[in-house]
Formats: sequence, C-alpha cells, structure tokens
Amino acid sequence: MDVSSRLIELVNRVKPVEHPMHLEGPADGAALSEVELEELWQLVDRHVDKERAAALEAIRQCEFVYRYRDDKGRVRAMSCYWHLNVEVGGTEYTVLHGKWVIYDKIARGRSLPEVCSLDAFTRLRLRYPTNEIFLISRIATFNSYLLLARNIRATYPNRRFETPAEVRQVQDAAMRELYGDAYDAERGIFRGDGEMKYCEGAAWEPEVLSDPDIAAYLDFNPGQARGDTLVVTCRCDAAAFAEVTWKMLRRYARRLRRRRRVLAS
Repeated sequence: MDVSSRLIELVNRVKPVEHPMHLEGPADGAALSEVELEELWQLVDRHVDKERAAALEAIRQCEFVYRYRDDKGRVRAMSCYWHLNVEVGGTEYTVLHGKWVIYDKIARGRSLPEVCSLDAFTRLRLRYPTNEIFLISRIATFNSYLLLARNIRATYPNRRFETPAEVRQVQDAAMRELYGDAYDAERGIFRGDGEMKYCEGAAWEPEVLSDPDIAAYLDFNPGQARGDTLVVTCRCDAAAFAEVTWKMLRRYARRLRRRRRVLAS
C-alpha cells in the first residue's frame, strides 16, 4: 500500500462516532457519470452562486476529484485538482491547481482538505520526482485562506513576509496559461466580475475583521464582494509536507482518543 492509500485509509478508520463519513479516492473528472456530476452540482449549488454548466465543466477538467459521503451516501464535501507544468527561467515546475474545495459544515474539522492535497501531491511527486511542486489555488473565501495560511507557513501572500520572486513567477506563469487576461498579475487576483459568489466566508463583515489574517485576506482581495478570488500559492517541499502531516496527525490522535472515550462510555 502506497503513502496515498494510507492517508485515505487513516481518514476512513478514524471516523467520528457522530456523522460518520467515507472518503473516496481520486476519480478522473472526465470519467464521472452524469449522475455523479449531478451529485457534485448539488453540493456546489449549496455554497456558490454560479452557472451550472460552467461549474460542471470545471469539474470535468479535474484529474483528481475526491468525494466525502455521509452514511446515507450523499456527497457532503469535495476537493478537485488538476496539474500543469510551467517553465520559469529554464527550470520546469509542477503546479497542483486546486479548482474546487467545497465542504458542508458537517464535514469540516476533519482535516479532509489536507489529506486530499497531500494525496494529490504524493501522486505528482511520484510522477515528477525532480520537479519542485507548488499548490496554487483560487481562494474565494477567508475560510479557505485561513486553512492554508495556518497549516503551511510557506503560504503566499502572507501578512508576515514578502512573497519570494520565484514563487510569484511560477504563480504568474501558471495563472496566465490557465486563465489568460482574467488573471490580474499585478495584484495576484482572478477577476470574477460578479460571475461567482460564495454563500459564506465574507471578509468584509465587521465581526470577523478583528482577526488579523482575515483582515489581511480582505486587503489582498478587496474585490471579494464582486466575485474576485485571491490566488494563493504554497511551496510543497519536505518542510511543508512534514508541517501539514504533523498537525494533521495530532488532530487525528485527539479525535481517536475522543472516539475511544465515547465508545467506552
């Protein structure tokens, strides 16, 4: 069994007693049936104001589609990625692009985005053993930004330090290839022009702006209210892998202890 399979096995073994769910390994978006796509659309539609055909076409383009089902078989979360290689300064880099990461509230707090991104990263590392790998995502809500910024120190942009030139160059090359003129390289954002709005995670609400990381997100992406998304890049090196894995395993250890106490009571 490879590392990827072990990560998914860990999630499925350490299930909460309440609301148990099952993580399915990655499927190719192009191979999903109409029934499977409709399941994912129902999830998207609960969270995002976006046209159905465009949302499903974006899912079809993804090569790693992870689904998390509840005990009744309903999809309650998904993480979708694809990859591309870009050349910067004569060096080839591999980019893992997070297209959709959507979770019902009942599925949160279970380290699922971390597991899915680590799984996809491991698969790409085996495919490209010498390339440096970056995770680049379009972040539409402060919830997703906090998930990255508080799990991986080398997350950019970041209020604590400047973005390294190499990171910005890889980000710009990948986003221009994927989105062309819709990507604003000067500000590092994807202009939505109102085409997509999320139903939560609004950074302009006064009650959340006391958090300095949320305030920083709004500063980086002042057009969130009109559908702009912030492009966020994480360097996927050994340090980041160890950092995320250690934090994730600590959370799973606490969850396992709670599960044992509940089952023993």
